[in-house]
Amino acid sequence: MFRPIHAWIAIAALSIGAAGAVPLQPQLTEAEQAALDACFQKEDVDAGFACVEDLQLPLPPEMAEMLAMAGDPVLQEAYERWQADFDAAMVEQARALATRGDARSLLAAAMIVPIGYDEATGQPLPAAVDPAIWFDAARQVRPGDPLVAWLEVNGCPLFVSRCDPDAALARLLQVDGDNGAVQWLAVNAALGAGDTVAARTHLRLAAGADRFEPYGNALMTMLLDARTAAPLPPMPADAARVLAKTMPLERPATNADVIAMLSTAQWAVHAIPSLSGMLQLCGAGQDRPVLDAALRQDCKRLMAKLAASDSVLIYPSIALPLLVELASGPERVAWQAQLREFAWLSEQFHGLLTVGGPGLAAVDMATHAQAIANDGEVGAARQLLQRNGIPLQPPADWRPSHPRHRALLAPGNAPAG
Repeated sequence: MFRPIHAWIAIAALSIGAAGAVPLQPQLTEAEQAALDACFQKEDVDAGFACVEDLQLPLPPEMAEMLAMAGDPVLQEAYERWQADFDAAMVEQARALATRGDARSLLAAAMIVPIGYDEATGQPLPAAVDPAIWFDAARQVRPGDPLVAWLEVNGCPLFVSRCDPDAALARLLQVDGDNGAVQWLAVNAALGAGDTVAARTHLRLAAGADRFEPYGNALMTMLLDARTAAPLPPMPADAARVLAKTMPLERPATNADVIAMLSTAQWAVHAIPSLSGMLQLCGAGQDRPVLDAALRQDCKRLMAKLAASDSVLIYPSIALPLLVELASGPERVAWQAQLREFAWLSEQFHGLLTVGGPGLAAVDMATHAQAIANDGEVGAARQLLQRNGIPLQPPADWRPSHPRHRALLAPGNAPAG
């Protein structure tokens, strides 16, 4: 992992306080509460941890337990021992994957190598192996692997110092050019180069493509499969108890939980391409550019593909409001119904994942991560609601909290432009 255990626990404890998820005991004076709030605002985790300790205030039992665990040298030693074994197993697994020599295995090897950080400087520590070498080897394999090229186009992993997104996009168009999601990437590149004619061409190809398949599911599948196959030792009980508090879980943590957490973090960084090109051409709200008939049609067709994609939540969250704004008559009513259903899904999902949310402790990260791999983030969100007894359809009198959604769903709201 990337931090000493006392820092992980302090992060969890401080985030609970910062979110106001645990009500503080009523005997705190206004001055004491202000002092505690100041601790929660410190950017340095260890400084925030020390700040709370120095105040010696009566804290909620859960927060007090976390802070006590963070200062327990026995627990810290157990965790560090497990962490060293976990990291060593991942390095061994990465080396085994790299020996296969195919692009996807080389990419997986590069992505799962543990990267440590110096506590004082925050800079990466020297790794047992250099993942950049494996990533570069994956880029050289021909025919090119579309997932490797996708990652390079969207911004290389942090351990790679140099990328060539233009060359990667050329490879991606060659091996998967009939994929609307690939043409969408080309829109961004063309606009970045100042070529609006090429951007319009790629937009039209993206809108008319028979397939729209982003690579988020494939990325999560690769990360989970690569880590799960590692020769991991069992997690000691003390480490399992400590990690359960940081996630948090209502049971001891497992290696599968850690694998899911690490893989989901990487997936979140790399799964979403830039939306700037699409928004520049299709616009939104009062700043919308004037759309000619052909561009309006292409925008609507591409937005419909994004709205139907289960890959990541941000796709329908961007596309559905635009579709409501661009449509009129029965078509607009149909998009409003989809927007209302999605707004409900999104609000309930984020409510569960928020610190102190009703379902936070019940979120099984291993199950959720596998659901993302199988069914995309939207599908995983639906499953999470169902596991927590939340209906997928909003109540008849429900209204979204997001101001833009509320405005677009208001009766009689006329289409923009």
